Amino acid sequence: LFYGYPAEEALGSNLLDLIIPTEMKTGITEAIQQMIETGEPIPAGELLLKHKDGSPVSVLSSHALVIPVGRQPELFCLDIDLTDRKQAEQDLQRSYQLLAEAKVLAESANLAKSQFLANMSHEIRTPMNGILGMTQILEMTELSAEQRDCVETLDVSGKNLLYLIDDILDLSKIE
Repeated sequence: LFYGYPAEEALGSNLLDLIIPTEMKTGITEAIQQMIETGEPIPAGELLLKHKDGSPVSVLSSHALVIPVGRQPELFCLDIDLTDRKQAEQDLQRSYQLLAEAKVLAESANLAKSQFLANMSHEIRTPMNGILGMTQILEMTELSAEQRDCVETLDVSGKNLLYLIDDILDLSKIE
């Protein structure tokens, strides 16, 4: 039925004419003839046969010769439709491709983030060092108690910010 032929149309018809693609007919005919001569079944294998509408049908096909008592030998053929399995394999392959592409994009984004953090850390560190240097120079001048307190707070805050920037830079190097 997965070949698209109703039973009344398929009965009495030659299998080669119904489902075997033209380019395979000679090989199939030779394999059947060899099976008749040797009595050995054709090993099961995947074949791409044809549907009534001409579209391909992927099957696992197994063939054997049956010789009923007092009658002509008959070809016994068992085909299992692999269409769903092939579609699932294609879907799985596409999923693997999408995952691989997503992984590359994620790695690229992560690298860009790390480079951005490193660049920003350096860009922030330079003016911060300038501020801390000026703070040290300011501490060497005559200041009122209130001014000295403000300069010390500025120095401590600047050093804390510099440590934070260094930690961000270290983190970007680790990643």
